[in-house]
Order: sequence, then structure tokens, then C-alpha cells
Amino acid sequence: MTLIAPESRNFIQEEYRKGCRGEFSTQQFEFTGMTKGGARVECETFVLFIPYKWGIAVHGMLRNISIQKRIDEELQRQRSDLQIVLNSIPASIFYTDREHRFIRANKAFCKSLGFPLEEIIGKTFAELFPNLPSEQLSYYFEVSDRIMSSGFSKRGFVEILPSVRGRRWIQNDRMPYRDDAGNIIGVINLAIDVSDLRETEEKLWYMSFHDVLTGLYNRTYFEEELNRLEKGRQFPISIVTVKLDDLLAVNESGGLAAGNDLLKQTAKILKIFRTEDLVARIGGDRFAAIMPSSDQSIGENVLLRLKMNIEAHNKQHKSEPLNLSVGLATGEKGCSLFDLVTRAEASVR
Repeated sequence: MTLIAPESRNFIQEEYRKGCRGEFSTQQFEFTGMTKGGARVECETFVLFIPYKWGIAVHGMLRNISIQKRIDEELQRQRSDLQIVLNSIPASIFYTDREHRFIRANKAFCKSLGFPLEEIIGKTFAELFPNLPSEQLSYYFEVSDRIMSSGFSKRGFVEILPSVRGRRWIQNDRMPYRDDAGNIIGVINLAIDVSDLRETEEKLWYMSFHDVLTGLYNRTYFEEELNRLEKGRQFPISIVTVKLDDLLAVNESGGLAAGNDLLKQTAKILKIFRTEDLVARIGGDRFAAIMPSSDQSIGENVLLRLKMNIEAHNKQHKSEPLNLSVGLATGEKGCSLFDLVTRAEASVR
């Protein structure tokens, strides 16, 4: 809280409480922060709340938007040197009229489109890029129309604005453009490339539910699926467990790199499961697979294929064989899937 301005602390605390109560899983909002020196900075944050067995984990990203806020204020001012000011701003800025034609743009916007200013002014996106999907353009125009009719600004993500750099995530902040009499005559657009932020967000989602080393799902996601499936209708459900027996010994003799290699090899072995099955690393040397709508016979067939896969692997890697213990348990509607995992681990084949 020492890094949050007093006027924003109640808001941040309330958002945190909402996230912990499960009222939302992701949220993006703005607040006023404070540096260690006491200076105020405008901030934008993205937070991801992840429930798991022992509580709530929180991932977050923070971005300083103080400069962007000042740009928003400057855009509404009528100044004789406005074009000079706009060209000095690295973000893309453009004005459109009520027919969505460009009436003003800065150098950054022209550069991103790959057109000189004289070819942009008076045109619409549809005229400059006739091959753009019609649904993308219609949504863009629809949002601009709402801004002009309501008089309210809007911040939103547009997956693609045409760019010479290919597919880019653009945060396009739009506000009504008014004449001297206060009448709305168009829309001011501030387009900022947030592709790096979006990629980080996607990585956070991936890391939240995946084991980084093997690429399989992690225990958090595994337990979430157990809870979900336990209340569903996809019974019978079979669970296969796999334990890498000699991981500790390999770590001690060959180092962590050797042990990690065995874990990766085990993950490759487990690719025999169906696309509808969920395979996860649930512990240091433990793996498990959930097989919805699978009775005991289906589980036994998978176990047979798994053992054949292990044997084939060990013939090709005689110097570094995989010593795996596998188990299987099948449950019907009403059973505890967490107990089913325990039963599978106890029925080592």
C-alpha cells in the first residue's frame, strides 16, 4: 500500500477482495501510484487471480501510463502548433470525422500504416485496406459511432490495426473530438502498440496452468479439473498415474540437468493419451492423466500402450532407461476423484 496513492487505496483493496472472493478471475484497471520518493504516477494494471488448493495465487503486470494521460489532455486543446506536437509523440494518433475519414494524423501513425500523410487524409480504413475483414471494420466503425453519439471516451483492445509489422495488438483509446462550440465532429484515436504486454499476458496464463519444464498441465490445473469433472456427467472416469522411480538417484549422481532430461522424456512418453484426456505433472516425480468417459477396459488398453511405449523407449535409450511405475483406477458417478488418484497410485502395476 505504500506504493499506492491514498486516494486509490480503498479501490485497490476492494478489487483485491473481489478477486479473492472469486467475483472475477482477471481484471484490468487504472489507479494512482506513488514512487519511493513520493511522486504520483498514473498506473494501469492487469491482475490474474488463480484459485488452488491452498488459497489464491496472484499474477500481475503494471504499466506507467502517466505520459499517456498527459497526451489525452493535450489532444483536446486547440493549438496552432498542434501538428508539431502530434508529430513529437511516438504513439500513433489520428482524428476521424463522422464518416470515419481521416482528417488529421501524426508521423507515427503514417509510419505504422506505411502510407504518406497525403494518401491517408480523406480516406477511411476500408479504402486504404480493402482486403481487411468486413467484421473487423464494422466493429471499429460501430465503436466510433457510439463514442460520437454518447460523448464518452472508450478504451479497448483491437487485435489488428493495419501495420507494416504484421499482426499486432493495439490498445486504441478513443475520445470524442469537439469543435469550438463543443459539438462532437469526430473521434480522436490514440493507438499504442501493446503487443509485448499481450504476449506477457498470454505467457502468464500459460505459466499459471502449465509445468514449465515438461509443458504438461500443472497440479493447480489438474485439481481444478478434478473438481469440475467430479460434478459433471462424464463418468465413468479413469485415472492413470505414473511415477519416475529413480529421479532422486539420477539427480544425485548426474545432477539436476540429467534429472530434468528424464522428466522431459517421461512427458514425451505420455503423449499416447487422447486429445480429450488431461495429462499433468502433479509432483516432482509424479504424473497423472484424467480420462473422462473411460471405463476400466479403456483404462487397461491405455495402460498396455503406455507400457509398450516405455519398452520401446528403453530399447533406444539403453544407457538412460526410464523406470516408471504406473497405476490405474476407475470411478463411477458419486466417487471422489481425489480419492481415485490415491487409489491409482496405490495400484502400481
